[in-house]
Amino acid sequence: MAELWGIDLPSGPANQAASALAGMLSQSPWLEECISSLPAQAREALDHLLQQGGRTPMADFERRYGPLRAMGPGKRDRQKPWRNPASATEALWYRALIDRAFFDTPKGPQEFAYIPEDLHAALQPHTTSPKAPLG
Repeated sequence: MAELWGIDLPSGPANQAASALAGMLSQSPWLEECISSLPAQAREALDHLLQQGGRTPMADFERRYGPLRAMGPGKRDRQKPWRNPASATEALWYRALIDRAFFDTPKGPQEFAYIPEDLHAALQPHTTSPKAPLG
């Protein structure tokens, strides 16, 4: 994740590195650069989540934007999927722009894709200028 964001992490225990990374991710320069470098479909997926209030059912999200492949640490270290994500979902996941968790719903617990709260507050949907009508 730090590699994608261009952040040099301090050496030391993993929990210290994770804490340092979390603090940096929500800072404007890194966040803006990360968002501006997203592939078009990943930006569309992020905008969709923003329009849904920051979360949507994971099954619907994966159906629309592609799966998040299941990988253990060994396979992940060998394949480095963050370098060539197979879907928009993976592009957002490996940039730590989305997470997944179960939330209570009227039908019971359901898995959702969501934007973490600290990032959600800093993100705005991408808007394009309306095209001028022809003629």
